[in-house]
Amino acid sequence: MQIGCTKKILDTLDVTVCDQIEDNDLFCWSANLLTIKRRKAVVVVNDSNRFGFALYGLKAKDFKGLKTLIENGIRRCLQNENIKEEVIDQYFAQAKETVFTKTRGRVFVARLNRACGVVECMDDLLDTSALYQTEVSGNMNSDLFKPSKTIDYAHPYELLIHDFQKVYGEKIIALEAADLLIKLDLGAYSATRRLLVPMGVTFKELHQIIQIAFDWQDSHLHDFNLFDEQGKCLLTIISEFEMDVEPRPDCPMALEKEVRIDATIRDAKKIIYTYDYGDGWNHTITVQGIVSDYDKNYPLCIMAEGNRPPEDVGGIPGFEDYLEIMNNPDHPEYKEMKSWSASQGYKDFNIDITNRRLRYILSR
Repeated sequence: MQIGCTKKILDTLDVTVCDQIEDNDLFCWSANLLTIKRRKAVVVVNDSNRFGFALYGLKAKDFKGLKTLIENGIRRCLQNENIKEEVIDQYFAQAKETVFTKTRGRVFVARLNRACGVVECMDDLLDTSALYQTEVSGNMNSDLFKPSKTIDYAHPYELLIHDFQKVYGEKIIALEAADLLIKLDLGAYSATRRLLVPMGVTFKELHQIIQIAFDWQDSHLHDFNLFDEQGKCLLTIISEFEMDVEPRPDCPMALEKEVRIDATIRDAKKIIYTYDYGDGWNHTITVQGIVSDYDKNYPLCIMAEGNRPPEDVGGIPGFEDYLEIMNNPDHPEYKEMKSWSASQGYKDFNIDITNRRLRYILSR
């Protein structure tokens, strides 16, 4: 495997630069050195698809082991796409020994520079406590770019999957997924979604998935409460915007970005997701089962019934008034309510549009 390094990196490393011997772009990567907020960062991208990762906060000792850090980074970014471990092992076996070379040409340097620009723009997302930058790397891999004149704009992670499927076959992804039935309580009405969700997502990501599944606007606070068979609260999960919430003596509390659903979802018999504390929209989440061989690395809506209410409608009583007015064109408030509803962008649920949005939710 070739790591084509810019002059900035080569000047930092005490390594022998090898001649370029690999011409398969998939087994070639390009790397650059940046300084962001007075700390060293290394950005590495694949020459075929511009998929890659960022390392941040490197010290002098880290550069001595940069080859291992890059190899581990490549393995980790492939794992983050849920590519099978045996496929990753096969890739490294085919790539053979990792060597440092000079960059392979202007096209690859331009792609690398574009990725570096994304990382620099995302400096507020850098995790100073971690070397491998998961969130920044995800944003870098969801940045659209045009690989060539004959290929349209695409996301690097999509191009990576396509490249790997060409070499290793269609079934390169395998993971567990939770089969979740989510029912929004609307009093005499309800709206229901059934989702397949990769088990590795955090509750922060689950919140984003539910927002898309119900077409909410994510403009209010929210939380999750997990209960056992007797109705005892096992865990309350809050967002980072609620750091000042007083802990409950009867239930432990955790931040949603720090808890993955696979760590808790098998033990919880019922999960209540509450969105908008004013209107109080409660969504009951029931685990229907676990899919052991899910072949997608994104969530999927497989069933949907009913529409959610407009935002800020006033809870269940306000929603009932809204329906009464909207179902009667002769009502004196009908035109005003219709105009207000339109200004909210309120529309009937569309499962195809929802699944297109869910396709990209975990790579933002």
